[in-house]
Amino acid sequence: MPSFTLVTDNLKTLLQDDAGILSFCNDTWGRVITVKKVFKPRTEIKNNEFPIIMVTRPKAKKNLLTPGVKDGDHTVLLFCGIYSEDREKAQDYLVAMEELIEDAIVGDYTLGGTVTSAIPTDTANDEGHYHPVYFLVVAVEIKHRR
Repeated sequence: MPSFTLVTDNLKTLLQDDAGILSFCNDTWGRVITVKKVFKPRTEIKNNEFPIIMVTRPKAKKNLLTPGVKDGDHTVLLFCGIYSEDREKAQDYLVAMEELIEDAIVGDYTLGGTVTSAIPTDTANDEGHYHPVYFLVVAVEIKHRR
């Protein structure tokens, strides 16, 4: 299998081209989703970049069980940010984005054949502390062989 760089490229493409995410973002904000691969989750984000998903890979565990085979368990975090002046709708928007991200990944859990599996696991949100900007993080556990 290819480098993990191709995996994160495929994940980025999957999320930015997903019909459900595109439709929801267009219907809700009249915008397309911005998807970026970043090193750190805390970057300067301009208002015109919302809604946004930032792809990070903070952790990888290597399993070298067979000579020539490099298995890895990777944790990828997807930081999803939205802008909403309406405090009451913000939670619904984040839940919808969480479900759409999960649906996109589960719909192609091999990320175009580049991984053994990609499984969304945990999620958390910022509980609206930074209104009118809201963030959600989705952890994805990825099994990859190189």
